[in-house]
Amino acid sequence: MREALPFAVFDWNGTLLDDVDAWVEGCNAALSVFGHDARSLPEWQELYTCPIVHSYEKAGVPIDLYLQKADMANAAFYQVYQNATADGFKLRKGARALLEKLKQKGYHITILSNHRHDLLRLEIENTGLSGFFDHICGNLTDSDIAHKLTKTERLKAYLGAYNVDGARSFIIGDSHEEPYVGRAVQIPSISITGGYVSEGRLAHAKPGTLVHQLDNVLID
Repeated sequence: MREALPFAVFDWNGTLLDDVDAWVEGCNAALSVFGHDARSLPEWQELYTCPIVHSYEKAGVPIDLYLQKADMANAAFYQVYQNATADGFKLRKGARALLEKLKQKGYHITILSNHRHDLLRLEIENTGLSGFFDHICGNLTDSDIAHKLTKTERLKAYLGAYNVDGARSFIIGDSHEEPYVGRAVQIPSISITGGYVSEGRLAHAKPGTLVHQLDNVLID
């Protein structure tokens, strides 16, 4: 039998990457395409959901209008987001130290993100973290981000090729999605506050563990 591997599955934006301010600016730029006023960070932390079309629906944008102007909204988001991060990307406190510790302990480290795959790789390269990851998996198109929930199926397909040490493995993220994915693939979940989703909504998703910073993540 193949050796059981411990997996550490990370979300990227808002989890390892501290890009919340740029994300809010981008979301507000997209919202302006539909003639809506800007929202604050706490408001977006209550609005954010996946697929992303429903975030804008919760903000008052009818789905048919979103679909009509989705390309314009995506372009507005990316332009503002990229301008806001033009001076480089900032990691969340403790990100590099946690990845180093996981590597030392023999973890297979994966990025599982709803971000567009090409941009995800560029951001990871920009932070100098590429060497830590055994696998990077984002969405292929903006349409996938807008209309689909794919994290569970992508992770199931990937883990299916391995003998997974379920007791030591975990998935961590800043949204309400990771606890659901963790239960679906039968590994523990960790939710981290300070990202795209409010602490109350994270707690409601019932993660295995709720932490406030990456320094609080305990590993075997």
